[in-house]
Amino acid sequence: IITIDTADVADEQSRLDATVAESLAEVDALLAHERAEAGIDGGQDSNSEIITLLEAHRAMLAGSRLVRGAHARIQSDLLAAESAVEAEVAALAAQFSRLSDRYIAARIDDVRAVGRRLVSRLVGCPVTPLTDVPAGGIVLARDLTPAETALLDPATIGGIVTVHGGAAGHTAVVARGLGIPAVLGVPDAVLSGTVSGARIIVDGIDGRVILDPDDATWRSYQ
Repeated sequence: IITIDTADVADEQSRLDATVAESLAEVDALLAHERAEAGIDGGQDSNSEIITLLEAHRAMLAGSRLVRGAHARIQSDLLAAESAVEAEVAALAAQFSRLSDRYIAARIDDVRAVGRRLVSRLVGCPVTPLTDVPAGGIVLARDLTPAETALLDPATIGGIVTVHGGAAGHTAVVARGLGIPAVLGVPDAVLSGTVSGARIIVDGIDGRVILDPDDATWRSYQ
């Protein structure tokens, strides 16, 4: 947690505002790309789903409770902008976790994704596209935002495996729309026990990740 002096409140709020504006511009660029693709493809369902999800992320950045709450915490709790965003995400996560509706509760994944986008920019490490994955490669990560997933090339990416997220989250919906097999919410051990170049099967239908499959299993999935 990073705290600030009272004299720094206005500067931190301005820093947050500037970061929100940068993130909005990034999401708007992604939206423009997906809308153009939808026009070319005749409005395919995959593009429509991604557009809907990016629009939801845009709404979270444009004066939502997350942004308003972080803005207020900078002043009330004397927190640096990144700490204020993290605190507000934690508060929203606690509130969402008490909801009985699983679909609504799953939206906290999207709130966290927007929060990570803001914090990454605030600390000087903006989200960058995953462009160096070799053909047929599997993306293994603790988490992927819907916007990051939307940038993946389904002709190149063989699958996605993450620790955070779930089948009802926006990242999963984007992956399905792109036709990329994805299994989200795996144990940490799956990532820690995997090395670059290992052979992996991602069964997005049954929600299974098979590490180092034998030849017979490998052939059965081809």
